Amino acid sequence: MMGRISRKLRQIRTFYRHSATPLALSLDVLRLKRRPFVAVTRDGLKLEISPGGGESFTFYEIVLNRDYFRGGVTLKPGDTVVDVGSNIGCFSILAGSMVGPSGRVIAFDPMPPMLERLVANARLNDLRNVQGRCVAIDEKEGTLTLRWTHKNDRASAYMLDGPTLGTTTSPCWTMDQVFREYRIDRINLLKIDCEGSEYGIFESLSPESAGRIDQIAMEVHPMQGKSPEALRVRLEELGFEIIQLGYPWIAMRRDRPA
Repeated sequence: MMGRISRKLRQIRTFYRHSATPLALSLDVLRLKRRPFVAVTRDGLKLEISPGGGESFTFYEIVLNRDYFRGGVTLKPGDTVVDVGSNIGCFSILAGSMVGPSGRVIAFDPMPPMLERLVANARLNDLRNVQGRCVAIDEKEGTLTLRWTHKNDRASAYMLDGPTLGTTTSPCWTMDQVFREYRIDRINLLKIDCEGSEYGIFESLSPESAGRIDQIAMEVHPMQGKSPEALRVRLEELGFEIIQLGYPWIAMRRDRPA
């Protein structure tokens, strides 16, 4: 109980230090906000938030704390970013602001409502370099059936920790197909949060495609029949150095350009 209160207070302190809408964000994490609102950082990034679904916490983690930029992860103007499991776009919007008009962010989410909100959030920030595609990314090309719960960020083909409220079937690509479809020469940063599909993504990733990815920042979820240790070994076999395990995993291409 005390740990939970401490975490809430830490979030609220961060909202007041680093956001321009601390009251709305604080009320939401305390479950007192009833209507959607626009969360704004002190440097002007905007995200429309729906109350009660954990989105203020996601805004705190990804946009304000920049959790995916631990372990030396960097972006510069002109870079290409792929966001697998983009949800409402917290990471895509942050990355789009960092790579600038000469860069691009290609975001994938298999849930149409989330993809629509990502597109709306990109428009809210006038980020024309952020593209969204309603596609799952996994081990095989074809389709993938996902189950979802009441939480906005929980849709998975493999794992759910709450009651299933519905299912959706999405087109499914591999990362090799992402390279082909978007004619990508190099991915400077691959961000992944896809509720168990991360195992299949790297099991099917070709060495040729792996050689064109500089940095990886991803969440790794415990999943029956899959081994995080085997995933670590696979990344090393593909030529990555593991910089950080935990939240999030950070891996760098050993021979990435300086």
